[in-house]
Amino acid sequence: MGDDFFLLVERMKPEGFDRMEAVRIRKRVMWRLIRLVDGNVHDPRQGGKVRHPLKNIIVFAFLAVLGGVNNFHAMEAFCKSREKLKIARIFLGPDAQGPSHDTFERVFSLLEPSEMSMVVRVFLLSVFETTLEVVKKGKGDGVRHICIDGKEGRGSGRLHGCGAQIPNNQVLHVYDANMGICLHSEPIDSKTNEIPVAQRILQGMDLARTVVTFDAMNTQRQTLAIIAGRGGWYVGGLKGNHKSLAEEARQLFDEKELQRSLGDRRRHWEGPVEKAGGKVVVRKVYTMPIGGGLFEGWEGVCTLVRYDRRSEDMNRGTVSEETRYYLSNMDEPAKTLGQVIRRHWEIESLHRYLDVMYRDDENATTDKNAYTNLGIIKKLSLSLHKHMRAIKGDAYVADIRKKFLYDYHNTLMDLLHYCDLPTIRRWLDDKDPR
Repeated sequence: MGDDFFLLVERMKPEGFDRMEAVRIRKRVMWRLIRLVDGNVHDPRQGGKVRHPLKNIIVFAFLAVLGGVNNFHAMEAFCKSREKLKIARIFLGPDAQGPSHDTFERVFSLLEPSEMSMVVRVFLLSVFETTLEVVKKGKGDGVRHICIDGKEGRGSGRLHGCGAQIPNNQVLHVYDANMGICLHSEPIDSKTNEIPVAQRILQGMDLARTVVTFDAMNTQRQTLAIIAGRGGWYVGGLKGNHKSLAEEARQLFDEKELQRSLGDRRRHWEGPVEKAGGKVVVRKVYTMPIGGGLFEGWEGVCTLVRYDRRSEDMNRGTVSEETRYYLSNMDEPAKTLGQVIRRHWEIESLHRYLDVMYRDDENATTDKNAYTNLGIIKKLSLSLHKHMRAIKGDAYVADIRKKFLYDYHNTLMDLLHYCDLPTIRRWLDDKDPR
């Protein structure tokens, strides 16, 4: 269900840009981001004591993270580079100076993450939706897939200012799997968990023609009622937090039931064999209509799903098997539900990128807001790297990051061209995806 934005975009290849317009175009893109910051992010500092305007701090941070920077100290070093400072002054004016690492961290700790998320969301959606509008030309089923999951910063569990051990910072991510955009990044207070945060965010979203997937923690009666009430579909995991339901699901999918399902395409689907990293993975999906009994009171629930995954490590000769169960209000064939569950992996992929490429687990930032806001800049950078990778045809997102290291100026110029709405329309207007 739905279309992968990056798969659609990578079918289109640029024919080149008018380099004579390069400066004007990249200024237009960056000024669009700056206007969003000026109009939507509140600066709580005292006006008379401000040395670095808020827009300067955010733009320097954005340019630094694009270029491979992962923490506030490295941002300060980035700003001391003559080449990087010269580039930043194209957008910020000739008097712009790079902030210190203390200034970056202090200001990021004062900013409201929801405001930062909104700026990034609006900026990216304007770029991606314009591209998608031209690429798809009205084609596709228009179904959106939203994934919800929390992430823990493993290096952040110290009390800010003194180093005493406390629980690690946690952030809830609401991720648009179609667009590859993290729509919301909300810090989770240590006195609660991600459940009320997810419910609050979902209550403010239009979920018409939207599938929402999440793990067992968020499979709550109120959460499911919110999604259904907002016009959406849900697929939520069942696990130890609902022992009676998980056990009921296990008993319902007994061996006789599995055998009966084999000849019914609506109730059974076996995915294609996947081979990668020396592993062979096979997935099987079984579905069952349900209603009443233990499942009464779960808003709209009509389908129980069993999801089997078998993975064989060809190098070690070992086999691992796991079975998961899900509740859903989708009356769809097993293949569709299996693909929806499989696609929830997109948010796990986001977390892996943040840990491996952006060194998130090594981030020692202890302040929740500073940690979350830095993560928002990283996710903005990641979305743009993916966008550029799809257009240029590079194999890996890491390849794009390396290009910033080797040739920062020209790589940045290319990326900003790919974010310019008039340029996107001119480039794609008369092309059809193969």
